[in-house]
Amino acid sequence: VTVNPLPSGTLTPSANPVCQGNSITITASPGFTNYNFKVNGAAVQNGSGNTYTTSLFNNNDVVTVDVTNSSGCISTFGSLTINVNPVPTGTLTLTENSGIAANDGIICTGATVLFTAPSGYSNYSFLVNGATVQTGSSNTYSNNNFNTGDNITVSVSNSSGCVSLLNSITLTVNPLPVVAGITGTTSVCVGNTTTLSDATS
Repeated sequence: VTVNPLPSGTLTPSANPVCQGNSITITASPGFTNYNFKVNGAAVQNGSGNTYTTSLFNNNDVVTVDVTNSSGCISTFGSLTINVNPVPTGTLTLTENSGIAANDGIICTGATVLFTAPSGYSNYSFLVNGATVQTGSSNTYSNNNFNTGDNITVSVSNSSGCVSLLNSITLTVNPLPVVAGITGTTSVCVGNTTTLSDATS
């Protein structure tokens, strides 16, 4: 009687915990002929590769792998529980009282706009046209020096270190009216009248 040994080894994640949606790789010990990876008991990958990569894990998913050696003996490595932390969620909003309607993102040159992200997160990095303009614990950012087409968004980090880029807001900035100079006679005797006019409608 010949008794062949069972495969033995480990199952190792590239990261654990992981942020929701981030890709991680699960690696089984190399040197065997077949690896049947399973998540919560359901097969997800079967073949000669000893790694399995995905971004679709949910919190408390359990990973195992059935490993076959050259003698046809099979053993299971794991189980490995994946801890998935949520990413920040919410909506970036603006407040402004310029132009015809308030808070519509259509403003006049020089108007101040206040941007507010959801509170309760550890860090906020506000970006204008992709460039960081403010980073820190404050969930608000304001400025009065915008140009039409400027795009504002915010990258938010939570206490688990997970990061999410919230929605973006694009501004329309209308120029201020050009006011013509006042014309007329500006030197007049006491008691006399003078007419002043302005071409601006």
